[in-house]
Amino acid sequence: MRTALLSAALVLSASVASADPAADPSGTAQLPLTEFLRLHRELDRSQAERPSAVPVAAVVEKLELSGLLLDDAAELSAHVEAQVFSDGWQVLPLVRKDAQLHVLSFPRLESGTLSMSGSALSLVTARPGPYAFDVGLRVQGKAEGKKRTVRLALGASTVASLKLKYDPALFRLEARNAVLQSDGALLFPEEGAFAFSWEPVADPQQAPRKIAEAPKRPAVEPVVERARVSVVSTLAGRRIVRVLFELKLEGPKPISVKVPEGYSLERVFLNGAPRAQALEGGQVSLEASPERSGDPRGRLELLLSEEPGRFMLSGTMRFALPSASWRTDEYVVELHLPEVFNYRWRGGSVSPCAAAPEPAQFASALPTPGKPMCLRQALVFEPPTTEVAYDVDLAGKYWTGTVAQPAAAPLGSGAP
Repeated sequence: MRTALLSAALVLSASVASADPAADPSGTAQLPLTEFLRLHRELDRSQAERPSAVPVAAVVEKLELSGLLLDDAAELSAHVEAQVFSDGWQVLPLVRKDAQLHVLSFPRLESGTLSMSGSALSLVTARPGPYAFDVGLRVQGKAEGKKRTVRLALGASTVASLKLKYDPALFRLEARNAVLQSDGALLFPEEGAFAFSWEPVADPQQAPRKIAEAPKRPAVEPVVERARVSVVSTLAGRRIVRVLFELKLEGPKPISVKVPEGYSLERVFLNGAPRAQALEGGQVSLEASPERSGDPRGRLELLLSEEPGRFMLSGTMRFALPSASWRTDEYVVELHLPEVFNYRWRGGSVSPCAAAPEPAQFASALPTPGKPMCLRQALVFEPPTTEVAYDVDLAGKYWTGTVAQPAAAPLGSGAP
């Protein structure tokens, strides 16, 4: 290669020299030393070793699963961190697909998607770079008498772990690679899979004796982990209010919701199912319960309406909002107000927040037109309130200009 390049350079120099009639017809040429060295350097660069190919096109760096053990299944959230090194389409298996696995939720990725095609749930992408996302999964247990068994096979991953939460008073967990913790167990894969089984506490007649012998676990205080309120206000002066209380409780517990004066109760939903309920003394009282056995979460939703009257050109809207008899850790309000006004928060216990959390999963699905405003309060013990001032939004709604003045008459024209 080196000889060919030098020969080509000499032939080119000779051809340039032969253009002169006085040139030596033998075809030889002389090169300056600097030109000869330049040719050597170019030849060295052309023969330098190219970088070797990427040994691994893509890797799953971390796969962390966590979730809750139920009667017949495990509901899990999988946090995935991956790196893609090569251009071109890559298919990166995350979890092996079988009849036990169901996808509950998955993210929208800017570059790539998740696919259940083939034998695995996989990340499919053509763009190199880091990826981090969460996937909701449900793994159905195979029934073996009272026992339920799960085997969740994984794709290749650098780090993998599974945190299972469960109530030891309800279930007995069996897993080889498990580390018991205060609220469950931490599992590690064996031969590329998580394998575990569980069954209800064996003998109901012996359960009270065993529980009596063990230290008593303090009762879990029922709380509202988050209250989500969506208010849609129309120009005609009607407000539609949805209130979702996200509950944490252990077994059935009584709860009451204080509804401010002026509201009408339209519907009540407990754990997504409608309930026949009426306002009594300005309150809704019922017995709340967890949504599923072994799961401390529950949902209570109220659909309300109010007729505060029509809007003026400017004024103040006052909102008195429902409150639960249990402690409420967080109260988030999303107002959806008519587009024709500008709005300013003026006061109240709920104050403006930067942005609302993830959208609430209301059982009563309604459109939310208008200008949004997010408000928030932490640790609620009294009924929340807020005030919002409004005035007409004139931006882009009126015409501005200058009135043309008549031209001045020339001097001596006799014009007044």
